[in-house]
Amino acid sequence: MGYIPDRQREINTLAGVENAVVDEESSDEEVVAVSKKAEESDEGKGDADSSSDEDSSEEEAPKKQELTSAQKVKKEAKLKADLKKEQEEMGKMMMTQRQRKLYQKAEASRKEKVANSQKLKDKKKALAKRK
Repeated sequence: MGYIPDRQREINTLAGVENAVVDEESSDEEVVAVSKKAEESDEGKGDADSSSDEDSSEEEAPKKQELTSAQKVKKEAKLKADLKKEQEEMGKMMMTQRQRKLYQKAEASRKEKVANSQKLKDKKKALAKRK
């Protein structure tokens, strides 16, 4: 295929991919063939005591489908939170140093206000308990 850097080769071996670097000339069929080879190599792995992979895959499929509505909502909320966090990090990376410093100051002041507000609420509860 060509030159593959040592680090990329190491990543490929950890991921179980034989030839992850795809040339511009290669087609989608070659990519599919590489992914199938990786899947086949994963199928051979396992304990000698374990049962066949077919039985475990049949049992896992219904478990994945049995998500309750609460679990679905929780999963969607987590995905949205992760996406929002990732977008904020990307935005921070795209900021100039001056913008980043201003943003950090604004965030610090916002956090300080929240902390002071919580502190006052705690004091108010403590006073209410005394009465």
